[in-house]
Amino acid sequence: DHLPQPEGKVLARRPDLLVFQGEAGESRLIGVKGTEGYYACYQEVASDMAQVLLERDRIQGLHIDPVFTSLLALERRLIARDSLILHCAYMVYQGEAILFSAPSETGKTTQANLWEKYRGSRTVNGDRSLLGKKNGRWTAQGWPVCGTSEVCHDEAFPIRAVVMLSQAKENRAVRMTPGQAFPLVYSQITVNRWNREDHIHTMDLIQD
Repeated sequence: DHLPQPEGKVLARRPDLLVFQGEAGESRLIGVKGTEGYYACYQEVASDMAQVLLERDRIQGLHIDPVFTSLLALERRLIARDSLILHCAYMVYQGEAILFSAPSETGKTTQANLWEKYRGSRTVNGDRSLLGKKNGRWTAQGWPVCGTSEVCHDEAFPIRAVVMLSQAKENRAVRMTPGQAFPLVYSQITVNRWNREDHIHTMDLIQD
């Protein structure tokens, strides 16, 4: 009926998130942007265990899929396994993954649909991909969040390219230098900036 108030040092404060560092680990009060109050409390009770409490009166409204990953803090668990969550349209073409990444409303889904229509590709996930290494090669994997695309398959393919989209009056493709690519990819990775160790590890993985 009432969410607990976590104890400890405040690590991050956003309109939809309040993060604490306590003796057992992180705690989070989680909300939705534009809505007052919090709908859940995530509390780590051990290094490999957490409990999630939901506000009873808010449960009926928790039907959007990003809530799933927010509640379970999956990005925190997966970075420990050398995996990254990328905001992208994930498609497979000739047995390899091509990931179209950009801020929302830039044209990721449009680009993926054009490839399906004219190149015979197939979209695996319309909004996210889990990136990790398999046999020494970076691989795109399925993810249980797909946004409004409703395209969400649990499939893995080696990555051929990550395409960082931007809008312009004419079409062109340019191979970016690492210095150009890094900040663009970083901006679309789920990163806990308040956790220094995880943050540094995330940047190392992006660089790799």
